[in-house]
Amino acid sequence: MTGAPNARWCSAALWVLLAGCVSAPELPAIDYDTADQSALAPDRASAEADDAIPDGGREVGAPSPPPEPLCMDREACNGRDDDCDGVIDEFSPGELRSIDFGVCDDLPIECRGGQPTEPDLRVVPGYELDERTCDGLDNDCDNVVDESHFGDLGQPCGQGQGICFRSGVRICDPRVPFGPTICSAAAAADAMRVEKCNGLDDDCDGTTDEGIGRGEACPLDARQPCAPGRMGCADGQWRCLPDEAAAREVCNGVDDDCDGRIDEDGPQICAPFEVNPGSGTPLCIDGECGVGWCNPGSFDSDGAARNGCECTPRFGGQEHCNGLDDDCDGEADAPLVEAAPAADLDEGLCAGLRRRCVGGAWREPSYPDDVPGFEAIEITCDRLDNDCDGAVDEGLDGCR
Repeated sequence: MTGAPNARWCSAALWVLLAGCVSAPELPAIDYDTADQSALAPDRASAEADDAIPDGGREVGAPSPPPEPLCMDREACNGRDDDCDGVIDEFSPGELRSIDFGVCDDLPIECRGGQPTEPDLRVVPGYELDERTCDGLDNDCDNVVDESHFGDLGQPCGQGQGICFRSGVRICDPRVPFGPTICSAAAAADAMRVEKCNGLDDDCDGTTDEGIGRGEACPLDARQPCAPGRMGCADGQWRCLPDEAAAREVCNGVDDDCDGRIDEDGPQICAPFEVNPGSGTPLCIDGECGVGWCNPGSFDSDGAARNGCECTPRFGGQEHCNGLDDDCDGEADAPLVEAAPAADLDEGLCAGLRRRCVGGAWREPSYPDDVPGFEAIEITCDRLDNDCDGAVDEGLDGCR
């Protein structure tokens, strides 16, 4: 007997043992030696099919295997491999930005421990917690360049003297980045080195028209009213320089110091104002001292040199009835911007009548002169309120 028939005989024996406990339908007898083997094929095919199913052998109630991971198009900073490429948190900051000025420009957010994290600025080249280096960079990333310790940065400066002078601005010194600023200009090196009478410092030594000497004797028309002298350089021009000491120039229309000019040195030859001396600057004009210019907020409204810039605007420069020149135009109480109050009598012929500003005060108008037809006591029967009391033709018998 083969192995397969023996198995089937065991199954038959089992049915026999169970027959006494459970009623079961009678089974036909099978002769495994002579039976058609094709009749047994369905049982064999069913067993083979069970072996082919992956979890066909899993017991009922066993835990299910974990689901396959869901892959994303973009990696997030969360401690997981979102894009299923085998690398965790290869974070792309996208629109997220950190400090975005100076040496920190375009600095991205970093991913650390699954959390977006500000970058460590200490490793940024050129970064300084407090701006210390004068290098034309925004080292502390606050959108201001070289603001610390360099208060004169960008201020005007100059180098050289005379015609050698060149202007520039204060800049960082690349040789000493922590030191003071330097001037961007350099003095010209192509100076003439020969002084001429032109009012310029041609040799760039800080002195103008020096060492030129004196020439021929002054012509007669050049030295009046001064003493005889020789032609020389003064204020960039050849002038008659007297042999004797000249007098000090005063404001009188005369060349007192014999330099060929009259009443020069404007403000210096006029004394301060007797009144309001600090209100402005005097100036010699046509041989007389007058008001040259006034300080801000002061005005010369009367044109007198003695009291200088005597007027200071009041009420924001708007004229009021007070006898003063509030707007500093040289005239008091005109033009008025203050509304005049109503007159005491404002009925009848006096309707709309206003007081007048006289002597710096509001006064009643002159009723006989300012109100045609005015009557202190109603005497005319004309259907008018001539006495401005609100009643018409009162007290006139027979007046209709």
